[in-house]
Amino acid sequence: MNVFGEYADFYDAFYRNKSYAAEAGFVHGLIQEHVRRTKPSILDFGCGTGKHACEMAVFGYSVLGVDRSEHMIRQAQERAAGRSDLEFVVGDIRDKQMDRKFDAVVSLFHVISYLPADEDLRSVFLNARRHLLDGGVFLFDFWHGPAVLKDPPVQRERTVDCGECRITRIAIPRIRKDENVVEITYKFLVVSLSGGETKSFEETHVMRFLFPEELEVMAKDCGLRLIRTGTWLEKGPARDDNWNAWAMAVCA
Repeated sequence: MNVFGEYADFYDAFYRNKSYAAEAGFVHGLIQEHVRRTKPSILDFGCGTGKHACEMAVFGYSVLGVDRSEHMIRQAQERAAGRSDLEFVVGDIRDKQMDRKFDAVVSLFHVISYLPADEDLRSVFLNARRHLLDGGVFLFDFWHGPAVLKDPPVQRERTVDCGECRITRIAIPRIRKDENVVEITYKFLVVSLSGGETKSFEETHVMRFLFPEELEVMAKDCGLRLIRTGTWLEKGPARDDNWNAWAMAVCA
């Protein structure tokens, strides 16, 4: 299971145009189909810098976010400073134990696809089940296997400005079809806009693409029942032309 290293410093810069508010609204609509409490609670697995959690709080949720990256959790805590409806803690979503249960467990922005091994995926499903109230839901997004195979990844390059720096990120993918994973080597070049100093670093992330059939089996083995899958930000079925899919499970 990967943890963002130096990439964490620039994560928000690369995703500053991501519509966290729209995504939170979509998740809220799905949760409300099953959870009707006045002040519902969410456990956010792999919360990152807390942007989804902050947007979910707008809809009246109290949110506890968990992430292995200490750096990202510090950013999330700074973002939520002084708020009683948001809490962020460092922990491994495979086994982090809380002292309470929640109306929903969510895991967004492909966190589930950062679990390439079956045992890791099973541990997260079991931990989600362990923390759900009766009638609660486990909702997550993932890389949709049929779409990844139909439209394999290609090398991409992107440059963004972040404060005093300009960062170029080159993503070099290698698909391993026999393992249902994409290994992505990220190469970064950071240039100071004031002095021109440069530094470079790289990270390798292994991302698993998943199929609804295997998610259904995994959920059942962990005391959950997969009730729906769909294309991200849509309520229709998962499509073979879109990598981004979502799934919802309830306690079996």
